[in-house]
Amino acid sequence: MLEKGRVVRARAECAYPQIVTLTGTGVQAAVTLSPTSHSFGTQARRTTSAPFPFTLSNTGTAALTINSINMGGANSNQFAIQSRTCTNTLAAGSSCSINVVFSPTNRATYNATLQVNDNAPGSPQTATLTGTGQ
Repeated sequence: MLEKGRVVRARAECAYPQIVTLTGTGVQAAVTLSPTSHSFGTQARRTTSAPFPFTLSNTGTAALTINSINMGGANSNQFAIQSRTCTNTLAAGSSCSINVVFSPTNRATYNATLQVNDNAPGSPQTATLTGTGQ
């Protein structure tokens, strides 16, 4: 995004104002979480699924500040972040992974959301999760 502006300085004893034209390019993080949904299918209750990887990518021109990565939703306790390579900062042009597992406690269908809270527009970034305990 290119921004332009002017600074005008006028003094009473000067007949002509001093004008300086300014031009600059703004920098901003732009992030995607992919995929935006995943179904773990059917999983035996009291067992843990294989981990599923989500990728967080910063396609912007500035570093991304990651404030938190967590589960949300009514059944968030049935899903867990097993591991992640994401730290508090993700450089422009970089990506990291978040591995999620599903561990149903009962025979039921469960829904939750993976949430990444950050400093990019549209935060939080989310992915919907589903799974059925058998």
